[in-house]
Amino acid sequence: MSKYGEMTLGEYVEDVFFPVLKPDYKPKTVAETQCAVRDLARCCKADLEIDEITIEVLQKAADKKCKPLAKRNARRIVTIMRTVAPERFPKEMRTHGMNGRTVTPLEGIDGPLGLLAAFYKQKYEPIVLRSRSQNTKRLYKMSINLLGRFLGRKPLLDDLNDTTVSAFASWRLDEGKARKTVNRDLCCLLAMWRWANRKGYLDTWPDVQKEKVIKRTPRALTREELLSIFRSIQGVTEAVGDIAGPDFWRALFLVCWDTGERIGAVMAVKWSDVDLGKGWITFLAEHRKGGRSDNTLPLASDTIEALNKIKRLKGKVFLWPYNPGYIFPKMGQIMVRAGLPDTREFKFHAIRKSTASYYEAAGGNATELLGHSSRDVTKNYLDPRVVSTKPAVALLFRPEEPEGAESA
Repeated sequence: MSKYGEMTLGEYVEDVFFPVLKPDYKPKTVAETQCAVRDLARCCKADLEIDEITIEVLQKAADKKCKPLAKRNARRIVTIMRTVAPERFPKEMRTHGMNGRTVTPLEGIDGPLGLLAAFYKQKYEPIVLRSRSQNTKRLYKMSINLLGRFLGRKPLLDDLNDTTVSAFASWRLDEGKARKTVNRDLCCLLAMWRWANRKGYLDTWPDVQKEKVIKRTPRALTREELLSIFRSIQGVTEAVGDIAGPDFWRALFLVCWDTGERIGAVMAVKWSDVDLGKGWITFLAEHRKGGRSDNTLPLASDTIEALNKIKRLKGKVFLWPYNPGYIFPKMGQIMVRAGLPDTREFKFHAIRKSTASYYEAAGGNATELLGHSSRDVTKNYLDPRVVSTKPAVALLFRPEEPEGAESA
């Protein structure tokens, strides 16, 4: 018999669990826990004493054909019982087997699967991310490693809690990381946390808010800046593999300009995806963000000419013999020679924004060109100084003038 064995579950929760063990519970969590206690009492037709509550009792309540014990409430009862009778409700026990499924042990929850990296590799990635890109999987692994660097040890599955994850986000901001970067890490951690909760590996649901990201006005490159970039390319002296530097960079920039495609998809293009005779290029879905559809677009005559200069029989069009990330500092050197800053705003995405803005200004639909899911996403790419829209002052009447004065 436990110390509180003769207390009913309701008495234990109100007299011990809340005031002594969980005084920091938020009102919402308190209300949800009280609801779980009432739900069990309804199923059992009595507020059971602590010593009467076993996993078999919960399983029977969850298996009722009429108004069974809710799965989420079963998990909350288990959380309570682990504070008073841990021998009956060990941590290695899974609770998401309620409502008709057998409750089975979660192998290694205090061993291998207790580690967040092991949970990700053995459970989350094979089920949730099986068809996602390698880059998506890389971002998840990077977020786990960063959490470990913050903690000074290998992160555990139980580290996915409001206090730890919020402190991690603050630490990333203190490191000088952009809010958008911090949100990327939070997205990965919170997605794993929510899935772990739904599957019964964690009892809590995240209440961590993402950082508010300031939306800056999109900036397209001007025609003068674009001319400066291409002049800078002609001054490149370092070859890329066995291709002259100016030929490689000119062809790369022209393809980016003609298509507005992301640099990752451009670098993955093979000669089998290009028809120089008819002037078409295809970016395969496997290499595009989202991985949902191919994108086939026409090429201008000068771009075809530039591609013919670097043409091989097979393989990648833009064969980069270095680390993939090294292309960005090399582009930065081109920008500096063109009199532009070596910053994120003046890398390949600047070309994408420029293509979108000038295409839209000429009457095209930038949303279709860029393959965006909605117009709202495209608005983040359109430079208002290029895409002219009538400002408010051109459409509004003057408040000091009488009605009809503007037409006089």
